[in-house]
Amino acid sequence: MREAGARVRPAAPADAAAIADLRVAAWQAAYAEILPADYLASMRVTDEEVARRRRRLAAPPAGGGELVAVSDGKVVGWLVAGPSRDDDADPARTGEVYACYVRPAAWGRGVGRVLLDAGLAVLGEHGYRRVTLWVLADNARARRFYRGAGLHPDGASKPIELGVEVLEVRHAGPLLGGPGAARDTDPAGCRGGHQMADVSVRPARPADAAAIADVQVRTWRSAYDGILPRAALDALTLADARQRWETAVSEPPSPRHHVVVAMEADRVVGLAAFGPAEDPEPDPRTTAEIYTLLVDPVANRRGHGSRLLAAAVDGLRGGGFRTAVVWLFEADGGCHAFYESAGWALDGASRDLDMGQLVHQLRLHTDLSEQPDDAGPG
Repeated sequence: MREAGARVRPAAPADAAAIADLRVAAWQAAYAEILPADYLASMRVTDEEVARRRRRLAAPPAGGGELVAVSDGKVVGWLVAGPSRDDDADPARTGEVYACYVRPAAWGRGVGRVLLDAGLAVLGEHGYRRVTLWVLADNARARRFYRGAGLHPDGASKPIELGVEVLEVRHAGPLLGGPGAARDTDPAGCRGGHQMADVSVRPARPADAAAIADVQVRTWRSAYDGILPRAALDALTLADARQRWETAVSEPPSPRHHVVVAMEADRVVGLAAFGPAEDPEPDPRTTAEIYTLLVDPVANRRGHGSRLLAAAVDGLRGGGFRTAVVWLFEADGGCHAFYESAGWALDGASRDLDMGQLVHQLRLHTDLSEQPDDAGPG
């Protein structure tokens, strides 16, 4: 499977031309079936536009930020956010994502989620408690992407003219730390909220085994305290975990079994293992399973869980799987909320694990054929 990763940083004046070109490419690809062909074909990058963007980046407005996602030295994503421009919103408390686009060649690699996480972090740092964005009503893929990020339609809509009259709808949600914010907790290391960092997800290597084991042991003992029996947590040792991960990485059961790690700079801070479903009833040729997804407690709320999940789903789609399942402890409400916000749902299956005492698990599933692209609001 391919490595996935992008570094998000503040946009600089030198990025102006790349941003302008990315926007045109994203519009022409994402809106090909929505806007008139002649309208999209007329879009061009002009010297005047590049100069205007360069001036704005040299003196950015207060209350927001403009970010780029960079991969292999190239700008592959762009986001702009700031105070809400809507008449029914308090601009001191509500932020808005004005634009979020990913270059079409980088769609499906998790870049959009990394970029959105970073943009929401910027808004949170400015004190906003809620975020909104506008997206074309007919852009089903982008709307699915935002719903997966916890941003849902709030009932507002408006017509706009883009070569033809089209309808925009507003998606909204609480920001990290706001009342009822789903992203405010990270039980079981399932997710990390929003924070810019030099981060990536890559395939695990044999040399990562010790670091992976350390993340697993510390995450289990922190996140599952009160969920799993104390004896089961104490029985998990670094030596045993390291041996298991060395085998899983060096000698996987099949070419369809994978382990990936989340990185902050050169440090392993999370992991995900996935492959054919191990349950007796699904067809393992078409049904996949995420065996585990963990984020180091010290690296929570930095988007690593979302990046790991995106990389796992991308790898499973590339492996030809059509459905994926995951087993979660029934008492682990944080992980349930994480997967459900990404579009997973309970499928009715349950089981009890004997871990010194019976621990109940529930199974969630998702349709891998519905791939959310990373095209942003229009």
